[in-house]
Amino acid sequence: MKKKADQVSSSVITPPTIVEYQNYVENWQSHFIIPVLQQGSPVFEVSTFGQHAPVPRSGQFAVAYFWEGASHEKLAVRLFLKQVDETDEMRYIAVRLVSRELPFLVNFEYVRHGLWTESPSSKAKVYPIVIMERAEGTLLDSFIEDRKESCDSLLSVADRFMDSIIEMRKGNVAHGDLQHGNILVDGSLNIKFVDYDGFYAPVIQPLGSKEHGHPNYNHPHRTEKHYGPEMDRFSALVIYLSIIATAYDHRYWDKYHEDDALIFTRNDFENPDSSDVFQDLMSCRICTIRELSKMLREWCKQDDPLSKSDSGTWPFPRLFDEEIEVLKEVNRSRQQSGVTHTDRTQPSVRSTAPIEAQQNATSESSDWMSAQSNDIDLNPMVRLPERKSQFTVVFGSGSMYGQPMPPQTAGNQPIYEESMPRTKKAFKGSVLALILLVLLCWPAAIIYYLHKRE
Repeated sequence: MKKKADQVSSSVITPPTIVEYQNYVENWQSHFIIPVLQQGSPVFEVSTFGQHAPVPRSGQFAVAYFWEGASHEKLAVRLFLKQVDETDEMRYIAVRLVSRELPFLVNFEYVRHGLWTESPSSKAKVYPIVIMERAEGTLLDSFIEDRKESCDSLLSVADRFMDSIIEMRKGNVAHGDLQHGNILVDGSLNIKFVDYDGFYAPVIQPLGSKEHGHPNYNHPHRTEKHYGPEMDRFSALVIYLSIIATAYDHRYWDKYHEDDALIFTRNDFENPDSSDVFQDLMSCRICTIRELSKMLREWCKQDDPLSKSDSGTWPFPRLFDEEIEVLKEVNRSRQQSGVTHTDRTQPSVRSTAPIEAQQNATSESSDWMSAQSNDIDLNPMVRLPERKSQFTVVFGSGSMYGQPMPPQTAGNQPIYEESMPRTKKAFKGSVLALILLVLLCWPAAIIYYLHKRE
């Protein structure tokens, strides 16, 4: 069989259409000679037209079919809609080696002569295919829609997403097209990244990239030239910020989510100063959400999408433990009291009214997500580097979730005071305990000494 395959011209040829692919898949035993596929079968499903047939799942560069292998393996077969040349083959081989080391990538096999237009012969045209393990799960946008009121689930996914991004960065690789359609979340809240057409690894850097990612997830100035280990930073920030903002209040999602995005769109990146979503997020009471929103907004204004300036610091800050606990407590309180959302612990007229009515009921701001308050000024913000010290989080009508509660001074101007770090508190407590022990024990020591002299 290898001899016959070598006789076939390896020149680049125009790939089949989806209609032609459908015919090949339905008659797979005549067109797929790989044993695991030929001895297995494509998964037949009920299509939108009511037919029982293999269902194609189309992407930008390929169409995929679910397959059950010869030993009942759950597989997916990816068929290219674009021309595939030697550089693409080299890219897939390199990514395949990387995918074996990273559990959130899908294992796959690139097969140069995977599909034959006729029974294998010198007259047949052959096309490359990719055989991959079938990643089970829900696309990220659908997952968020289904779990938007589950703070714990969203925070777990956000955390695992960032762990995966950092793991790739440590390995000096990048996905290249992070977006909702390429991220799957399974029932255990584990994630998988799929679609590696824009993947970067050092060995394939000379090949360059033929794409520049989804416009609703990437810097507006990113082009094919911006290809390297840093290219995931912007889209990772967009995704992480979208998830944790929804975890804090799902109405961010209800208000800004669109079919082909999470809560940000390309228009927000091109016009960050006039973007409603940026204004809302930068007024949020969670310190990290405000800081990340500011970072993303400033990053959008830069010409270099891979800039290493302060606004593009990597890795960017994540929610710290106190904020996570506050988010969970706030959401538990809402669920128990039936409150949809409130920026205060006490329910108000805004808690059950529609967004439009809540806007009218808020006298201090026309924006329903505004953090302005009659009794507290939220500025100045606590800077992220100051988080090493311990702050006191106070719940009440004047508290700020995830942010230190400032003591009030004359003129009602808030001043942030750091409480004593835990190590200093522990040391001070130990010294006081030692002094107390000495004071209590010395009379007994004197009595014992006098008794011994007698």
